[in-house]
Amino acid sequence: YQGEDATFLVNSYYQNLSARCQRLPLGIIDEKFIQPQGEQPIRLQDIYTDLDTAAIPKETGEDVLRYGWRLSQAREGDREPILEAVACEDLPYMTLLGDAGSGKSTFINYLTYRLLADPNGLPEILQNRPIIRLVLRDVLPFISSTKSAGTATCLWDTLLADIQKRIGETNASKVMLTLQQKVMETPC
Repeated sequence: YQGEDATFLVNSYYQNLSARCQRLPLGIIDEKFIQPQGEQPIRLQDIYTDLDTAAIPKETGEDVLRYGWRLSQAREGDREPILEAVACEDLPYMTLLGDAGSGKSTFINYLTYRLLADPNGLPEILQNRPIIRLVLRDVLPFISSTKSAGTATCLWDTLLADIQKRIGETNASKVMLTLQQKVMETPC
């Protein structure tokens, strides 16, 4: 599928994803947040506070456990705002580590929302790229139940399930094909 039909469907998927990313699960904190009261909900972009990161290179010959410990401590390395860190052209791949509740998922939701709905002010290198948002806990069922565990197919299957959940099974394969093509055409 090409052209306007595929573009419309991808945009529909992105609008749904953007709306999901800006919602805060405040009902976990207090049940009164899930009661409809006719008030405007609190949105992520209204309260988001940028994180700082510490880029800590692995030392030559360093044991993996020691390196992991140094990463978890984050007492060394240069600190910079996370948006600057993910926009660094010298680091085409990045792993975001942190304790539970430290803001990893919140940052990914915020970045996804901004890229989809309000990219102005974001580093230019982040704009105009295909957006693929996978939550690792959503990948687990595909790792456990398929022979494609440990392959890219497992990740694509997870993405397809997310697309189906957001726009329905009928059009999901069209969106999936379009996103796969965009990813394959985008240089790292």
